[in-house]
Amino acid sequence: MQLATHSDADLVRLAQQGAESAFAVLVYRYAPAVRACVATHPEPVDAVVNTFLRAMRQQSDRDPDDPVAPWLMDLATRQVDDPAPVAVDDAPPMDPSELDEVWAALAPRWPNGRRPRYVPRWVWRTLAALAILTVLLALAVLVPYVAITTAAEEREPTERVIDEVVAEPYAEPVDRESASELYTPHGGSDGGPSLDFDIDDRGDRQEPSDADPNGDADPTADTDATGGDPGTGDGDDA
Repeated sequence: MQLATHSDADLVRLAQQGAESAFAVLVYRYAPAVRACVATHPEPVDAVVNTFLRAMRQQSDRDPDDPVAPWLMDLATRQVDDPAPVAVDDAPPMDPSELDEVWAALAPRWPNGRRPRYVPRWVWRTLAALAILTVLLALAVLVPYVAITTAAEEREPTERVIDEVVAEPYAEPVDRESASELYTPHGGSDGGPSLDFDIDDRGDRQEPSDADPNGDADPTADTDATGGDPGTGDGDDA
């Protein structure tokens, strides 16, 4: 069953429960009578709108079984100084465009008759810009942090499994004293390899001496000192 066939009491009851369409049926049903009542108003359509706005504000407190027509006529007569109440059935029909205009003004203010809060467009644009700026700042902080954290994790050494450590070959450390005994300079008595330099306790290298590898002095040293012939060994006779 369509709402247009419902009684006034049913429509008021449904409107009190939040049914916007039920209140719209009441508007279309009684707007012509209200329009005839405020015919002397300079703006009769506005007067009709104001009448139903008052009804919208009061409908939650009304008893659904109370008559609707007298209630609306009483609200309409307050809009003009010289009202002309007429019977609902005797009211001339209202132009459909005016009916649509009345409901277009009432619908945005349902269900309490208050004006909807209008937020200027620049406010929404400002909020959108602030939201974008917040996201950009968050990314500017988060991206470097993630990059630094990832790089730090990559530099951390990985834990080695104990089996890998045990399987590695073992090499004994070399003792410096043992190394000095193995490599005796100038051909030691133990028959080991000979070196051209000595190894002291500090490990410093010494330049090779002028001595012959066999332990003899340089044969040219005496010749230079005496000025003699190396073949004769007598420098004074020459």
